[in-house]
Amino acid sequence: MNVCIVLTVAIVPLFTDSDQEEMVMCLEDLINYFAQPEESCDHEEKQNKLKALRNRQDLFQEEGILNLILEAIDKINVISTQGLLVALIGEESSSNWDAITSYLYQLLAAIIKG
Repeated sequence: MNVCIVLTVAIVPLFTDSDQEEMVMCLEDLINYFAQPEESCDHEEKQNKLKALRNRQDLFQEEGILNLILEAIDKINVISTQGLLVALIGEESSSNWDAITSYLYQLLAAIIKG
């Protein structure tokens, strides 16, 4: 007696769209947290804001956040180049990950910029 069993596997994305949107919002907030002071500030206020910004940048660098960001970018690139990104997040979500990768680069630049 031959028995044929067919299994159907539903691929469930690792990150939902709402998870990815929350990541985008967090990254946007962090980028704004490290934004340079506006030019319209008076000199003393601008100097105070620049000092606070340097302190935040130093803290993130001391805590190893730069390395974590670089590792995240590297892992996303490896997953993307191996074609695993679609399997992990679903085909329709790849544009969100493009935005997330772009924001990671912007965050990296904002933390490094002096």
